[in-house]
Amino acid sequence: MPAQRTETLRNKHGLHARPISQIVAAAQDFHAELTVSCQGRTASGRSVLEMMTLGAGPGATIELSADGDDAEAMLDALCLIIRGNFGED
Repeated sequence: MPAQRTETLRNKHGLHARPISQIVAAAQDFHAELTVSCQGRTASGRSVLEMMTLGAGPGATIELSADGDDAEAMLDALCLIIRGNFGED
């Protein structure tokens, strides 16, 4: 069963190129598959282009789902990045 987390984007501009690149780069350190969802849209957490289609602005809630042996560790790392506002604030 995949591990799941829900996070709210509290940074000034939501998911734009820089935060998405941080998520994709962090996901590369793990073997689990990552899916990110927002407002009925779903994207691979390993694809910058797919994640750009989510349209997740500031205050949006995103769902992170990881499936694999290191899924929990992956989500822990990603949630730290998100809660740290991607280093923007």
